[in-house]
Amino acid sequence: MELVTLYDYYGRQNIAPTFADLRDEAAVVAYQAARARLLGERLALPIPLFRGAEILEFGPDTGENAVVFARWGAHMTLVEPAEAAHPRIRAYFDCFAPPAALRELAAADVLSYVANRRFDMIVAEGFIYTVQPSALWLEAFARALVPGGLALISYIERTASLFELLLRVPFAALRRRDGADRVSAAERLYRRKWDRIPHTRAFASWVMDVLDNPFMRLRYFIDAEQLARTAAAHNFDIHSSWPSYRDGLENVWAKRPATAEQTLERTCAHLRRSVLTFVLGTKAYLADDESTVWLAGLVDAALADIDALIDADDAVRSLRLATTLRELAAAARDSHAIIDGPGALDAGAALLHAWADVNGLLAGGRLDAAIARLNEDVVLLEGWGAPTHLAVLRAGSWIATKGND
Repeated sequence: MELVTLYDYYGRQNIAPTFADLRDEAAVVAYQAARARLLGERLALPIPLFRGAEILEFGPDTGENAVVFARWGAHMTLVEPAEAAHPRIRAYFDCFAPPAALRELAAADVLSYVANRRFDMIVAEGFIYTVQPSALWLEAFARALVPGGLALISYIERTASLFELLLRVPFAALRRRDGADRVSAAERLYRRKWDRIPHTRAFASWVMDVLDNPFMRLRYFIDAEQLARTAAAHNFDIHSSWPSYRDGLENVWAKRPATAEQTLERTCAHLRRSVLTFVLGTKAYLADDESTVWLAGLVDAALADIDALIDADDAVRSLRLATTLRELAAAARDSHAIIDGPGALDAGAALLHAWADVNGLLAGGRLDAAIARLNEDVVLLEGWGAPTHLAVLRAGSWIATKGND
């Protein structure tokens, strides 16, 4: 049976993808503090904003984030298609949320849920990129939000996905060769890597969510510039994002009016100059158009080959990918970019070279040598990239086309 939605895929698993197993008040308080830092510091969503807010959350999974919003004073309407998660959601709310904070718990999805009222905020973290095209969920959000309402999303950004997709290449090759189950294959490749980082979920959950997920593929990922343009076409502007989509270097008179079109074009130009930042997961803001075009071309070529190698072994393609990754590393080091001091790009370039070596081994049919390299090379063990972007969209453009001081 063909998978149509991410819910179909998760529905066939015995693992809750984000279950944090918060067992007591201390664990909830710690989780809440981490969310406060993320939303307040990164996304300019201060905690008082949630007091009394009507929030519609799509895909809350087991409800940890929803409970946090409720503890900050929000009234929650939750739409979770996986009914197996509903008892955990209710248990969390019964134990850790204020009375009556959960207004509704519905078994539906983004496109099938029909709201009987409008909301101050919509939350859709972790899955929204699988609802294609993006215009579909933007239209659903617009119908459900009050004017000026906010939509908090997280998604896999296309350019930023390079290192995440690379993880899947040897994983797929090993499973094709040995017929290993997904967790066993991942253990051989990435258990040492996984154990080097702090995490709140099980290894098997990460394997299911990243390495074996049929929606973790290039055709589903969202390009940040295209998102900005599609959102604008649906009368949304960008309130905040992480990494920042707004041009933080802009310096004009604070009261000078700007049209929505001017702001959008400045945002898109900023995003194009951020291609290396997104790939490497570190500040590398390009200062000239020539580097921007060249690097974007290299990234596109690499992504196309990586995605194809997930489906089939191909020595020629593996060698070409290795060459492209080395070219990308050299271009990164030679680019005119705003960085955090000398050597700031060295770690990213070293990781690109290491992955080039892995693909060179795969091209030569040396899968076991590639596995050994993945378990022994500190650069590969510590390098992750930053594929997930967060954005807060605002319904109804607030930018004045003309006005007074």
